[in-house]
Amino acid sequence: MATPQVCEAPSPAPLALVIASAGAWAVVLLVLLILAPAAREHFVDFGVALPRLTVGILDFSRWLAGSAPGAAIPGLVIAAPVALLLFGTAVLAHVRIDSRGLGPALLHILLWTGVLVVLLVAGSLAVPLLRMLEAMQGAGGI
Repeated sequence: MATPQVCEAPSPAPLALVIASAGAWAVVLLVLLILAPAAREHFVDFGVALPRLTVGILDFSRWLAGSAPGAAIPGLVIAAPVALLLFGTAVLAHVRIDSRGLGPALLHILLWTGVLVVLLVAGSLAVPLLRMLEAMQGAGGI
């Protein structure tokens, strides 16, 4: 009779990875749901020319919040279950399957993807914001 293998207890490092990943994606949601719509209004008010990437991110933000024209349901209704599925899979893979392979790898992928998305969104909003500030400064507004 084969002896059953005992799952070792997960180390605290994966918990830190889960928290860091969730934090990175929470920042993404905060920017997309709160800051991007406010930035859009300012960009429109000042007539700032927007790069295609920024326009795409602002449109995605509108879809996510459910304020895009023709959107039947908010994108967050679709995105939230997908995010929970990804995080749940990563955590379960770490705890139940392999504490050294698939689980930590998925958590690292989620973390670094979240960090990259934060940087991408922040950078795409920063460029038109700087243009807007330069225009205000040139007009004597600052």
